[in-house]
Amino acid sequence: MVSFRDLVAGDMTRQTDAPFGWLRAIALLRRPSFASVFFHRIAHCCVSKGMIGKAMSLFFYNLAYTCYACDISVYATIGPGFVLSHPTGVVIGHSTLGKNVTIMQNVSVGVRKVCVGLKVASDEAGTDFSDVPVFGDDVLVYPGAVIAGRIKLGNRAIVGANSVVLKDVPADATAVGIPARIIEKT
Repeated sequence: MVSFRDLVAGDMTRQTDAPFGWLRAIALLRRPSFASVFFHRIAHCCVSKGMIGKAMSLFFYNLAYTCYACDISVYATIGPGFVLSHPTGVVIGHSTLGKNVTIMQNVSVGVRKVCVGLKVASDEAGTDFSDVPVFGDDVLVYPGAVIAGRIKLGNRAIVGANSVVLKDVPADATAVGIPARIIEKT
């Protein structure tokens, strides 16, 4: 398991190419792209620490949501080097993201279900809330993309702007369109 310090150090290195230092991390908090990820890291670490941890987790989740309009589930597992170029409008559910993932603004990552009241509607039978995307390492997602369902994005995959990804994207491939199709594999 990667330590909190190593996660933050990875995020800092991707943002500044500077070595890790707590004073440098504090200075970076004025950047929305770093602060929103930093607050998620704190919330994610606190959520499993009892009632006080859950309260602190909720505080940092709400701080990121209120200040940056960035909705990242506290249960999302995100590897080091995560960059939200513009955190506004980003929604990430209980997903798993690898190392060095970059996500642009207005991207949604999560389940394919729609909850209406107490009933859960789904586009395919038998799905549950574990039906979330898993990202490999070095994935790049351009603005407005929707990535939904139990799918995998391979290492170094690219998702084009405003694409709707509902099927797996292999490693080193580019997916674009609605629904997304593979246009390039390098």
